[in-house]
Amino acid sequence: MLPIAGRIDWLRWWAKVFLVLSLLLLLGITTHDLALLSVAKREEIMDFRSLRWQFPILRRSFSLLTGLGVCKRILRRRGLGRGAVLLSRLGIPFLVVWNLGLAVFVLSPLCVALFLTHPIRLSRAAVFVQSIVCAVYSLAFLVQLMVWTFHRHWRPWYALTWLVRGTVVSDHRVPGKVDCLCGCEYSVSNHALFQLIVISITGLVKSLMVAFRCIKGLRQSQWANLITVLFSVPINVYPVTWSSLDAELPETCDADTETQGERAFDPFVLMDEQVNSKTLRLQLAALQWQPD
Repeated sequence: MLPIAGRIDWLRWWAKVFLVLSLLLLLGITTHDLALLSVAKREEIMDFRSLRWQFPILRRSFSLLTGLGVCKRILRRRGLGRGAVLLSRLGIPFLVVWNLGLAVFVLSPLCVALFLTHPIRLSRAAVFVQSIVCAVYSLAFLVQLMVWTFHRHWRPWYALTWLVRGTVVSDHRVPGKVDCLCGCEYSVSNHALFQLIVISITGLVKSLMVAFRCIKGLRQSQWANLITVLFSVPINVYPVTWSSLDAELPETCDADTETQGERAFDPFVLMDEQVNSKTLRLQLAALQWQPD
């Protein structure tokens, strides 16, 4: 099965793109979660505030390239006519497209390069950027699939060829054995397009979910949670010992026994382990943390 000559094999190209993006995203998620589970490396993962302080050149350069600051200053300036304001607002969609292209073709390779040099510190930011890039590519792939659905002649065409042993009679009435190359052409079927549409929508939703899970940790590193765990876990709640609960100790337990030693902290199981749990409730309170 070969693509028709002169046509681009879009499906093979998209497969290679998503393979590279998936491997980079998997590497970033694995590095982030392993570092977050380590007590020594947990504080090294940067949030937005640390990134602005550690890499001020990136902040200034991208603020200039995105054009968001210039657009805000134009809209806030007084004395502008309605035409200028209307033109500025009409340019917002083009500005969004420009920023998406900037994130895909500039920010993503730069984040990958910086991630290779600072894998732990930039793991969360790299996962966030790669998730946005995966979402953009999934959306572009979905749009192309929808176009192929309504325009069959734009779909990728392939040729299936095979050799057939045949007999040919020449002008001298002498038969000869020859190999005949036979084949047929066909395009991608509607059933295959439907499967690809489902895959692209799933990739789009999954990429956005991973990006949203990174936002809390990027706003404040102490709010971070594991990306591979599908429910929010306050990473700094555990371990809890019986001496910190001010409750009656159950049998075969001392003051230093952990009530929940595993990573997935379950407050309801913690309450059930106490003897007087029917009269107690769990209450989590935020405490101000000062680094050494």
